[in-house]
This record gives sequence, structure tokens and C-alpha cells, in this order.
Amino acid sequence: MGITIILIVFCLLLLCVGLLWLTRARERREKLMMERLRGGVLYASLQPMLLACARRKLGRVELRREVVIFYMLQPVGSEQGFDFVREGFDMPRPEVLLAIAQALAEDLPELADPRKYAFRTHQDMLPDGSRIPWYEYEMRPDWKDYQMRG
Repeated sequence: MGITIILIVFCLLLLCVGLLWLTRARERREKLMMERLRGGVLYASLQPMLLACARRKLGRVELRREVVIFYMLQPVGSEQGFDFVREGFDMPRPEVLLAIAQALAEDLPELADPRKYAFRTHQDMLPDGSRIPWYEYEMRPDWKDYQMRG
């Protein structure tokens, strides 16, 4: 009886270590992809728009397969978009799109603050039944109210 419990505890411990190792490996891959992205032409082309958006109040940022759209709070209804194909790039793979989302959060630190913005993953269904993820940073309502008053 005692050896069974020890074996179960050992297996659970081994499982936890394995999951921790897999999580760290995924984080390292994502960080490496983000570093490669930052050194590339795509992110350099997106950089002027980021600098312009950093000076304004962002209400929402959508990172879709074909476009990145920045929705501004003021003036109301204004938006700026970066169309990958129109700018001469291929539509990014989902991993690259996630790396762009992570890089945006580092370059625009307010996006990374969970008290101010919520990060969400969505999925669009393609005609063949496959799903394509896209990402969104959306300003939280209480922070939005504060920004609109200030």
C-alpha cells in the first residue's frame, strides 16, 4: 500500500516537471520568434504606426490574419490599419501574429497592463472548416471611462 502511494506521488511529480519543462520550452520559442520578428522588415514597416499610436489613446487593437487595426478613443471612431498584403508582405502565420501581439505589448506597455487592457484570442472559421486565430487588446470599461474623463 505504501509503495503504491509513493509511486503515484512520484508519477505526479514527474508529470509536473514535464509540464513545467514544456511550458518553458514554449516560452523560449515564443521569445525567440518575437526577437526575430523585431529584427525583420515586417516589424520595421509597422514601427512608424506604433510610434504614432503610442502618442494617442488606444481603445482597441485587432491583430487579424490580413490586417492590424488600431482603434483610437479620440477622435471618436478614428482608426489606423496596417494591411500586410497591401504593404507587400504575405499574410502571417498564426505563430507570427502572436509574436506581433507580444511585441506590441512590449512596445506599448499600457497594452500589457491587465488592469487597463484585456488580451483575447478569437477564431475565424474558414470555408474549408479550419480555424484561424486572431488576437485583440481591448480597453477595459473602467479604464476607458477614466480616459474619457481625463
